[in-house]
Amino acid sequence: MAVYTNAPDYAAALTETAPAWTAGGAPAAVRPVLDTLLGERAALASTPLASPFWDHMVVSRHASVSQFARLVGLLRVGFPVPDRLACVARTGTAFQGFNGRAWAGDAGNLHLAVHLAPQRPIERFETVFLALAAVAVVDALDGLPGLSGRCQIKWVNDLLIDGAKVGGVLAHTQTRGAVVTSVVLGIGVNVTTAPAVPPTAFVPAITCLREHALAPAALTTGRVLRAVLGALGGAYEALLVEGYRPLMDGYRARSSVLGREVLVSEDRADEATRVQAAGRVIEIGDGLELRLEGRADPVRRGRAILLASARASARTRAQFAS
Repeated sequence: MAVYTNAPDYAAALTETAPAWTAGGAPAAVRPVLDTLLGERAALASTPLASPFWDHMVVSRHASVSQFARLVGLLRVGFPVPDRLACVARTGTAFQGFNGRAWAGDAGNLHLAVHLAPQRPIERFETVFLALAAVAVVDALDGLPGLSGRCQIKWVNDLLIDGAKVGGVLAHTQTRGAVVTSVVLGIGVNVTTAPAVPPTAFVPAITCLREHALAPAALTTGRVLRAVLGALGGAYEALLVEGYRPLMDGYRARSSVLGREVLVSEDRADEATRVQAAGRVIEIGDGLELRLEGRADPVRRGRAILLASARASARTRAQFAS
């Protein structure tokens, strides 16, 4: 894996190596991405690092727009983004989550985007890559001391520990006919810092991994990055061989909403709560739709609010309706 960066000290810390850096060593296939993510002619290239899956990694000091958005933008205008590319930013501003919700990337946390080019048909591509990103992060955290079994997936794309948000994932796919040509995954994980975010009904609390790790000082952004990249590569290769069902089973197994009473609100960028469904979740379908007890039609869109009981569901629904 070749590493390209405008922050060699940070890149070395992430990889826990001492690469030999050279200026202007990027091949032509990677140059458009580097110019977009790092600035024209700003990249240093490393000696190759061992990686069983990833071919390229771009490490930036700061991202004024998320790498996820940058990669999607390049693909939409036809730029040839390399396959098996990982992009990391130390800090960031003007990042956007689902439905354009703004957030900022704090130093010490993981801000990762990857590009994959399957070039083949993939069943359930509309939702399976979101599940792939979420399940891969959960699997990666399971391998870190003190975090095994702790992380859950809150429908549809939030990651929780003990009910507090620790991260989130995004997915974008492009197709040509039945062939999936490109996939961009965005992953944010609070590793050392819990951002100061006002609580809402959807996200009542924020946490970071160091608050739950057995040895907090040893839990670095680089260690989490390497675990996540390994899990992503493994999950993607398994998807190509085994299909989407094992990933969907993994998503359900770590769901925080299955069996729980929830309110489902419209997904609004202004964080306003407008309840459109309520009840106990009895199933998550292969398209990530929710089936609620006593409701004939599945819920396909929205944001979930987790509740303690059916009585709380009725009371809270009435509160938001008033």
